[in-house]
Amino acid sequence: MKPQSAAFLEKAQALLGEAETMPKVDLNSAAGRTAYLAGFHAAQALIFETHRRAFKSHSGVRSEFARLVKDDARVDHELRVSLAMPTSSKRLPTTNPTRVQR
Repeated sequence: MKPQSAAFLEKAQALLGEAETMPKVDLNSAAGRTAYLAGFHAAQALIFETHRRAFKSHSGVRSEFARLVKDDARVDHELRVSLAMPTSSKRLPTTNPTRVQR
């Protein structure tokens, strides 16, 4: 794994840890935003590992991630959809908001 990809994944892991803690102190909205950011950093890791370059814009990362995983059965459909949507249009989870999947 390339060092930059590892750095993106390390950041994603740290953010996911924060997101898992936040609902315990009623920071559910912040937990959702932080979990999204963790997924975003993981997407950047995949992109960097594939192309050896980092996309600078949020829309560039979303678009390239969607292209890379379009037909990849290893990537959950909900993850693909979640990262493809602008953050302003995300719906709040309707089931068990304290559960964050890895």
